Amino acid sequence: MATAVTRPAVVATHKRVLREVDRAVARAAKGHLATASEERFSHARAQMSTDKLVRTLVTNGVQVCTLVDWMLAVRHPDCKEASDVLETVWLSHGADADETLHVWIARHAIVGPAKIYHTLPHGELIVQLDRLRRPLPPLPISLGETADDIREDGAILHEFVDLDGLEEAERQLKARIEEGLTRAQRSRAEYLLLFCTRVREQYATTRKLKICDGSVIRVLCMRSRYERRHDTDGRIYSLGNGVIEKNEHGKDQPRSIDTTGMPRVLRPFFLQRFAHDYDQANSQAVILLQMAETMAPEVDVTELRRYINDRKSLFDHVAETYGFERLNDEDRKELVKPLVLRLMFAGTLLGWQLEHGLDPRQAPPCPRIRTLEAELSNLRAAIFAHPDWSEWVERDRQRLRDAQLRRPADKRKNDEQIERSVFARIAQSQENVVLTAMRTYLAENKFKTLALVFDGLIVLHNFKRAPDLDAMSAYIKDYCGFDMRIEEKPMFAGPGARWPKLAL
Repeated sequence: MATAVTRPAVVATHKRVLREVDRAVARAAKGHLATASEERFSHARAQMSTDKLVRTLVTNGVQVCTLVDWMLAVRHPDCKEASDVLETVWLSHGADADETLHVWIARHAIVGPAKIYHTLPHGELIVQLDRLRRPLPPLPISLGETADDIREDGAILHEFVDLDGLEEAERQLKARIEEGLTRAQRSRAEYLLLFCTRVREQYATTRKLKICDGSVIRVLCMRSRYERRHDTDGRIYSLGNGVIEKNEHGKDQPRSIDTTGMPRVLRPFFLQRFAHDYDQANSQAVILLQMAETMAPEVDVTELRRYINDRKSLFDHVAETYGFERLNDEDRKELVKPLVLRLMFAGTLLGWQLEHGLDPRQAPPCPRIRTLEAELSNLRAAIFAHPDWSEWVERDRQRLRDAQLRRPADKRKNDEQIERSVFARIAQSQENVVLTAMRTYLAENKFKTLALVFDGLIVLHNFKRAPDLDAMSAYIKDYCGFDMRIEEKPMFAGPGARWPKLAL
């Protein structure tokens, strides 16, 4: 028998994975396959190979028929491999196993030969293997959510990409690559083309989407599952979808292959003919201001309030301070808005200066940004100490400290960065509360939400009527107490719209 694995990190990883899988299989055994399919299977798959997963489960007493039921319920992507493993284990059952058949047995903390505890007749095994080897049928497509579906901690949605628009984006990108482009433009074009290629791989189901005016659009469809990370309050993210690990500059900046990660320049091609984009206006800033007014009235937030009431004046102030005065209004917004978000989301003015090629030693002071940075720091301290958040803050702070110990020493966050991250997650958790109210309002009024994108959502076009955004804001106020204006971002152009020229 092989020597037991004793490394704490390995033990902890396997135990965590098996706990997640055990919960899903237990629910499948009770017949709750729909619930089983919502377990964090993608995380388990990332941590443990299909081979080891199958061997471990049958060794720990999971019946083969239950295992097969669960794999089909979660739409296991490697069913053929799983069937081969099961067949190998069955054939070796009772025989001396070599090292290739050794598996991790979580409950006994030893490694031993694979063994099916619950045996079954050969004919029944063949039936189960055949079930695994058949192609999975296409998923039924459901549009949007019902009011009963809404959960603050997650969602299951079907999202779509316009197939004609995808083909047009690919055509334009290939044509541009053939032209004389700068190195940066070529890198950008190749990156966008890679995203299009990955969309074809990820959105594997072709459908026809009928919108309310009778128009039919060819689309690629994907089922997206949204969950919180770290089992704590915060945003919900689409999980389990593919990722492009590096950006067009070769830096480690993952982008998910879904609506959340969709590059802005591709959105019109993918969505403009059938969907609308509704967002919380200036979400985190508005949330933090209202938290300051209700929980920390002693904190001066004059600059934060000034930014919310007149963002353009801050955009102009920063652009002119740092020599970007030639930029138009939209480009100034794209330049400065990320700086404000950076201050809220664990960043600094210094980092922004370096990113934009400015020498911090020679850059002039920017009084309004310095004031805003100080206000946010004072507000952070007040909210951290507030009884409504102090326990939550300490738990999240400790979670982040523990997480740093598992990272390479040169990539660990310092205490100040951890404090900023905790503060950002407070704002994001409240943003998600507002988003839940938006989802509920739309479901109750029979609108179809297709995807969630942080502080906004993508909604299927309804030919007969549009959501009443003022009524949605009133619903949010009643639901969670926040005064939040909802706005539609420019995107929807209708079934007969022309494709834009793709800008690099």
